[in-house]
Amino acid sequence: MTTMKKILCALDFSPASENALRYALRYADTYAAEVHLLHVLEPIPDAVMEIPQSIPMINRKELETAKERLQKLAENTLTEVAAELKHIPTLTTEVSLGPVGYIVNEMATEKGVNLIVVGTSGAAERPWWMSSVSSEIIDHPAIPVLVVPLEATYQPLDRISFATDLRQADVLHLLRLVEFFRPLTPEIRCLHITESPKAHTEIELEELIAVFSEQIKDIPMTFHQLDEEDITEALEAFNLLFHIDLQVLVRPRRSFFQNLFHRSQSKRTAGYTHVPLLVWPG
Repeated sequence: MTTMKKILCALDFSPASENALRYALRYADTYAAEVHLLHVLEPIPDAVMEIPQSIPMINRKELETAKERLQKLAENTLTEVAAELKHIPTLTTEVSLGPVGYIVNEMATEKGVNLIVVGTSGAAERPWWMSSVSSEIIDHPAIPVLVVPLEATYQPLDRISFATDLRQADVLHLLRLVEFFRPLTPEIRCLHITESPKAHTEIELEELIAVFSEQIKDIPMTFHQLDEEDITEALEAFNLLFHIDLQVLVRPRRSFFQNLFHRSQSKRTAGYTHVPLLVWPG
């Protein structure tokens, strides 16, 4: 996977999304990337049925207002963090109309984006991108999605936690993750949490250790295994203990019927974590 050259930051004008923009700008500074800001206006089906003649005019007004707010937000946030940046990134803004999840993913594909950045207010306030309409942003990510908690304050990316369930594919995911963040040379801690000592895994932790001790020499990597019943709480405790700056979770691709019977660990962690979460496409 190529390094970050284009970042898409999806904004809904909430404090959480504004914090996500600060992160997007700092990442763009590190990688000399450009940032595209996107706000999506969702249609209101009931209103369209009741007053179809007035909806286009309302949408045009909302569209112009949203464009002005987005441009002002971009300028104000860039001014706010400019003193902390070595390079001022190129910023573009766009307001689109449609289903949030579909528009964000389509825009990311169309523009060749390497990273999507969104904000979350946690479990107490359900974030817009976790609605049923836009859940595919995190359910079926085509590219990495960075989820930034409202309370998170940007820190240099020194320590990353990569959660693995010891699938064979995790070897490739971890290799790609190393390349993705190689410019920062962070310490990477690989963590396997098992809810049962007898749980079956495709590979052993020792095999993963052997692969990376041979292939990766320039980035410090350590490996951990925990026996815990609650994976989300175990991840949070681990991140606090080792002062983790970024949590990485792989989102496996599942069919519609598989999704009916699997709760998303990515979604649970996104609503709980105190550190930014990178949802890696599986």
